[in-house]
Amino acid sequence: GTGAFMFEKFDPSTGAILIKNPHYWDGMAKLDRVCMTANQDANARLLALQSGDADIIYSLSLESLGTLRKDPKWVIESAPGTRVSHLIYNYAGENKELWNNEEFRKGIDALVDREGIIKTVMANEAKIAFNPFPGNYPFSPTPKTHEFGKEAALKHFEAAGLTVQDGKVLRNGQPIKLRMATYIARPELPQIAQIVQDSAKQVGIDMEIYVAENIDEFLLAGKFDLVTYSLLTISRGDGAFFLNSSFAPKAAQNHGRLDVPELNDLLVEYNQTVDITKRNGLAKQFATILEERAYNSYITVPYATAGYRQGVKGWVTPGNDLEFQMVTKDLDVVSK
Repeated sequence: GTGAFMFEKFDPSTGAILIKNPHYWDGMAKLDRVCMTANQDANARLLALQSGDADIIYSLSLESLGTLRKDPKWVIESAPGTRVSHLIYNYAGENKELWNNEEFRKGIDALVDREGIIKTVMANEAKIAFNPFPGNYPFSPTPKTHEFGKEAALKHFEAAGLTVQDGKVLRNGQPIKLRMATYIARPELPQIAQIVQDSAKQVGIDMEIYVAENIDEFLLAGKFDLVTYSLLTISRGDGAFFLNSSFAPKAAQNHGRLDVPELNDLLVEYNQTVDITKRNGLAKQFATILEERAYNSYITVPYATAGYRQGVKGWVTPGNDLEFQMVTKDLDVVSK
């Protein structure tokens, strides 16, 4: 209640009604009242904008961007994001012996067509990732060359001890079947799952796709082999939240139950380190290990997107939706 607006009403499942805070230290907000609604369906958000039910929507469906940009009624913005779309592997499931094999993981990673995903799924509204901290941050690993394609993948599968016959991978003479989970709250994820599924099919690996209604509840049961997932990896300019929530042995976002003593020790050292330069170095070392051993497959960094009608003033598209204000004192809407 110390910001430009205060809650009048709040329901975690539907949204909030905000009213102007008359005591805000930085001056009065231009708007008296703001209605924020929550809807995981990108198409429903788009319809709300087009019908006039919403003045601003955040996180547009990628397939709608081109059309909206051609219409002068709307302003469409993209901003560099800090969220990474990736594959999490299940190290404790029924196929754990595969995922605990580094060469098998590298084979799967070599099947991920990152450039194709950015062009087709992301409509070029993303950049490629191979680790959780891509870019020019002080803790970003040095860029490396990565092999991609069927032949590169087959070499890794052979090195993993699997049989490669006529361009197909066999385990104990039988095709490999995996279950890949995904969810629609991030509309690009099911499409990424389909591209990975198609690539795996080329080498004889059958990936069944399961679309979960509540992905975190579904993953708790552990009945998956890999999952397309999206997380903020850089919070407050630091990697601490992501590393602790995703790689501590019993962490809430460690859905694959990865438990590597070297990484555990490194995380403890990181958490006990105060010096910024040393912390950045440890985070870079952690991310480098993740990339070199393909403990997960990091794929893209989507741009944050927003759309609003021409009458909206003072809107700034945030790089992520958890750390930056969307509703500020400068936000205003002229008459429709």
